[in-house]
Amino acid sequence: MYEVYSFFKSVEKVLFGIYDFFLARCLVRVMKRNLEVFEKLGKEWGVSFKENIEKIRTMREVDKLVTARLNGFETTDNYYRKTSLGKRLMKIKVPSLLFSALDDPVI
Repeated sequence: MYEVYSFFKSVEKVLFGIYDFFLARCLVRVMKRNLEVFEKLGKEWGVSFKENIEKIRTMREVDKLVTARLNGFETTDNYYRKTSLGKRLMKIKVPSLLFSALDDPVI
């Protein structure tokens, strides 16, 4: 629970990937509206957003093209591993209450 990689693996399976596809395409629409900004980032990274944006079908592909790089991670797997709460959850010093539903398709 609370592992980013596991989250995306489960999202890919929910409703045969429709949920994953929908989330990814929503972000693609945002990227298209801000294509000038993303193209500028792409030049720094050596990537053409214009060429790659229509190929995006999953959240993992969004993370590979944008999120991991934007946050300074070399790979998507490295991004997932480093940003997951996992074992760090037990190190929280402040009393916390986390909720998740038994029937939540994602968590």
